[in-house]
Amino acid sequence: VDRLGSLFESILSNFLIFTLPCTSTIEALLNYFYELDLLITGLSEEVGSPNVIDNQTGDNIQTIQRILERSPSIPRGQIDLYRVLYLAGEAGLKMEDIAVQMGRTRREFSGVLGALGRRINHTAGVEGDPGVNYLLRWVTDVNGEIGTYGWSLSDKLRQVIKNNTYWWNKDWK
Repeated sequence: VDRLGSLFESILSNFLIFTLPCTSTIEALLNYFYELDLLITGLSEEVGSPNVIDNQTGDNIQTIQRILERSPSIPRGQIDLYRVLYLAGEAGLKMEDIAVQMGRTRREFSGVLGALGRRINHTAGVEGDPGVNYLLRWVTDVNGEIGTYGWSLSDKLRQVIKNNTYWWNKDWK
């Protein structure tokens, strides 16, 4: 999967250098590759239960807290994502439902996931480049709907949010 991600990055870099497309085309292409990478990563992981793929490597509560508390502060999109998934419970939500509840398009939602992945990967204590899989679980057949895909909060992230009061989660409890 890592080699495939590197291949996507190489293709994208060459595309950007040689074609110089407009900003909206670049954004659409980046979001497409990001969603494709998420799908490939999720499908390639070992299934832990019939409907949840838990890719989390973040077993360190302090590292999760560092992701949430470090500077720069968490962008509004990531706070909205945490809120929607926290309130959804362990079952999670379908991707399109997450976007709607966040008040964003699918493309904007993909951008939020991309920014979150970069935040995670650039936080001290995070090993490798786990991206959003450090904090989120890829869920299949959401709420029993065969063929649906979505996300839920990892158990550790849910625990950190539940046990800590941040300025952004005061009304979630």
